[in-house]
Amino acid sequence: MASISVSIPRLKTVKLTKDRDALLAFRLDRHRSRQYNATVKRRLIAFLIVALLGSGSVATMAPPAYAFTGHHCTISTCTFFTSSYHTAIYYYDRRTCDQWKSLSKKYLHGFRTKRALLNRFPNRKLHPPC
Repeated sequence: MASISVSIPRLKTVKLTKDRDALLAFRLDRHRSRQYNATVKRRLIAFLIVALLGSGSVATMAPPAYAFTGHHCTISTCTFFTSSYHTAIYYYDRRTCDQWKSLSKKYLHGFRTKRALLNRFPNRKLHPPC
């Protein structure tokens, strides 16, 4: 019986050593995998930044705050203004009211003529003079 009691702990020790080695190998593989994934992500981000800057598309995109749409006029030469926001009901005449300046430039549309504005936005009403 002495040999049986000696061999059982020895078998358990061998098994524990194999399990421990397998666990360490698994952790090492997982660590290397994370390092690899992080490296791939960094390289992909760097590539995208270089591609965007190289194509000039980042430099030419206008921020939404400056998205004024002039229909055959600029913001300084348009006479009539309205907003394309879904709740807008009025249009503004530059000569009688300055409230168009408070509209968001993201949705601001300018027109040279009242007819052009009403062709594009037929349900708009003239805002009363300010």
